[in-house]
Amino acid sequence: MMVATGVLTKYDRIELIEGDMLDMAPMGTRHSAVTSRLHEMFVLAVSRSATVVSGGPVNLGEFSQPQPDLMLLKRRADFYSGKTPEATDVLLLIEVSDSSLAFDQGSS
Repeated sequence: MMVATGVLTKYDRIELIEGDMLDMAPMGTRHSAVTSRLHEMFVLAVSRSATVVSGGPVNLGEFSQPQPDLMLLKRRADFYSGKTPEATDVLLLIEVSDSSLAFDQGSS
């Protein structure tokens, strides 16, 4: 909606956390490598028993839609094309923290 109205562009890296639109830090090389390694490890481990998603959104109530680095979701035939996953769909959620550890833990 905000992209359609021109408030944001498709290139803006933001996530909605408790009603606040927060800039997402750029992903560095180390962060990207760890995320890629975890993605491959989980794809091989879960086979077709779960869906592995990297960087996708999850609805956590009316005012939060974070984009964690990796999620294992309950398997759906449509791969969540009809709706954004919600907390009840999440089997495991992983946030890789490098420079943002204090914020990710709610300490800042």
